[in-house]
Amino acid sequence: MFKAIPSESGYEIIKLSSKLNTKNGEGDPFISPEEDYIIFRGYNNSLGNGDLYISYFINDEWTEPDNLGEPINSKYHEICPNVTVDGKFFIFSSSRLKQDYTSDKSIDIENIRLKHKTSDNGELNIYYISSDFIKEGRAKYIKGK
Repeated sequence: MFKAIPSESGYEIIKLSSKLNTKNGEGDPFISPEEDYIIFRGYNNSLGNGDLYISYFINDEWTEPDNLGEPINSKYHEICPNVTVDGKFFIFSSSRLKQDYTSDKSIDIENIRLKHKTSDNGELNIYYISSDFIKEGRAKYIKGK
C-alpha cells in the first residue's frame, strides 16, 4: 500500500510500512480522514478466505495489523472496508452464508437455484456494525497492549 503526497511536480509516492505490505495480497484499504488508522483486506492468519485487519498510526509508525475477528470476520471472505462520513458505522462486504449449501444428493437443482436467487447465496453482501471498536483498539495501544 502506498501514500501519494502532493509535490511541485505532481505527487510523491511513498510505500507504507512493510507491516502493511507483505507478500500476502493486502488490498482494499480504507484510511481514516485523519490518517490515524487503516483497515484493509489481508490473508495472514485468516479465519477463512480473507479477513479485514486494522493498523493504527501511533508515534509516527504503523502498528502490527490486528485481525478484526468475529463478528466482522468469518470463515468466508470479507472485503471492502469503509467507515461512514460521521464515523459511527463500519461497513464491509462478506460472502458469509446464514445457511450453508447442502451436499445432500437428494436436494434437487431447483432448490439450489432458488437459494442462489436470495441474498443468502454466498455472493458478497453488505454488512454494518458500530465503529466503536476502532477507538477501543487504539486505546489498547496507547495504554500499552
